[in-house]
Amino acid sequence: MKYVTEFGHRQLSKKMKYLEEIQRALFVAQIADDKVGLHWIEKLLIQLQGYCDISIRDQAIVLLNMLYDGLDW
Repeated sequence: MKYVTEFGHRQLSKKMKYLEEIQRALFVAQIADDKVGLHWIEKLLIQLQGYCDISIRDQAIVLLNMLYDGLDW
């Protein structure tokens, strides 16, 4: 919920910072095989695909591909 609220109000640099935080959370959840965490990260990234800023959408797509492919690069 924190991220949904923040993406509605913050400037772009803050949003990119949060995307980096989401990426780190994705890596940790993949390594720990945290199914619940991965589920919530996936839901958030899917929502971000509809975001108005293209750089946010592009990064969300990259992270979703990493999630679906099981890659951590």
